[in-house]
Amino acid sequence: MNKVQAFEIKSSLKNKILKKNKENSSKTRNENYFMIFVNNGSCKSGTNNKREEVEQQINSLINEITTLIKDNRNTYENPSKLKEFEKRSSLRKRENQNNEPALAYIISSLNDRTIIYSYLSKYVADMVEKLPNVMACTEDRKL
Repeated sequence: MNKVQAFEIKSSLKNKILKKNKENSSKTRNENYFMIFVNNGSCKSGTNNKREEVEQQINSLINEITTLIKDNRNTYENPSKLKEFEKRSSLRKRENQNNEPALAYIISSLNDRTIIYSYLSKYVADMVEKLPNVMACTEDRKL
């Protein structure tokens, strides 16, 4: 094998690897588990009512995210994962006003910040990121 053939093989393998990596990264960007970071600092009433206002604000946001997911099911490439997430969510006690399981839930709250967890398509994630008081919507990463 001469240098030209070796270079062509190396180049071909490199292109195949790059193509495979691009396919894999586009799949993970289309839909994934997301952490939604929320700023609760906008509730500025007295301390007695602030907790209730924050709970109402977060519950309203969770209901809005659930509605966005349901209205945009067609944007998911892998609806079975969404159904699996929906099943797990139905085991949680938090439900929306229609007694349906929420498709998003709180994983942490500290001071004026709350983190909500959900399974979102890229399209829905972009819409969620534009909601009031949402600071960021980032894909969950394995550590």
